[in-house]
Amino acid sequence: HFLLGRGEVYHRLLLELLPAMRKPPAPSLDLGLALSHALAASGPERPHEAGLALTLPPAAAGASAYAAWRRLGLRLPVEWPLSLLCGGEALRRYSALFSRLLTVKRVQMELHAAWASQMGRGERGRSPPEQAALRPLWRLRAHMAFWVDSLQYYLQVDVLDVGWQALAAAAAEEEDFEALAAAHEATLASLSSQCFLQAGSVS
Repeated sequence: HFLLGRGEVYHRLLLELLPAMRKPPAPSLDLGLALSHALAASGPERPHEAGLALTLPPAAAGASAYAAWRRLGLRLPVEWPLSLLCGGEALRRYSALFSRLLTVKRVQMELHAAWASQMGRGERGRSPPEQAALRPLWRLRAHMAFWVDSLQYYLQVDVLDVGWQALAAAAAEEEDFEALAAAHEATLASLSSQCFLQAGSVS
């Protein structure tokens, strides 16, 4: 769940939240209700999903809606003995991964929604000057969508799937807890790096 493993859940979650995401989070917003709707619409609930919860720490005063919603995270209670492997710091890093991946998914959905709106109207009914003014924006949207789709594919296939398979192989082979903990830490560090969590903002 931290790595968007059940993609249909987060697709539906974003469909639930996208209207609200165009404004700063309202105090009355029920994130739990949005998550429960997304889980219910995505098939039978799995046992560990009962403890899932979304978190949204307050943003700084004057922060944009986009900046405020980028703080959306995920909390999943971890019981003993798994808590020995996934302690508080590991869960914080997983939540940061979730926030980054959900942001990429959100941008991807917004760009595709813009394409659907663009195709819905097309060029019919537009004057030649209006068409000429809009064509650069349509090309920009197409370039942005191509880049974000490529990024999404890279993150899901080349980063998350590879990292998960490596960790699953280590869990199957290792008999020593310390060796397994080291493999988990190496995987988490690799995921954080390859998902650009340690990179600064690009301006």
